[in-house]
Amino acid sequence: MTTGGSHLKYARALLNTAKKADAEEQVMKDLSQLNSCFRDEQFKVTLKKIAYLEKSRLQKMLEGAFQGKLHRISLNLLVLLARARKLPMLPQVFDAYAQAFHQAKGIHEYTVRTARKLTNDEEVAMIDRLQNKIDKPVHVTFEHNAGLIGGMQIFERGHVTDYSIQNYLQMMKKQMLTN
Repeated sequence: MTTGGSHLKYARALLNTAKKADAEEQVMKDLSQLNSCFRDEQFKVTLKKIAYLEKSRLQKMLEGAFQGKLHRISLNLLVLLARARKLPMLPQVFDAYAQAFHQAKGIHEYTVRTARKLTNDEEVAMIDRLQNKIDKPVHVTFEHNAGLIGGMQIFERGHVTDYSIQNYLQMMKKQMLTN
């Protein structure tokens, strides 16, 4: 779905509203939890089922489900997106909000993709290494992709450092084909 940048407008407005209410961190936490729901297949099925309910009924359903579980600003965003029939845009709004939030707080963003899911201890060790490397607070998103075979990829501000076996095999193949 093309949003034409409207997810950025929602994210900026959300951050400004959250700043005024001194709720940026709570909204960040709420959006992170909601974003993880959007990755769940059962949630996606449910979302499709309720997507075309009458708007006021959809609003009441969302308010009933999330009242007291989300900050009022986060709940208002959900209702606003639902009424505009743009709930599927929430992950994009979250990504834009997170980027603006981290930038405003001076937090450096990384994505670490590994061939297998890391344990909590391994994730903490990776966060410590990255934080010590730049001597700034960091936010690390962990992903796993078995296609890497082994190793990891570290994404940082549009740059990738690739330590994966998949990458080494591709480089070897390229060398063999050019010789």
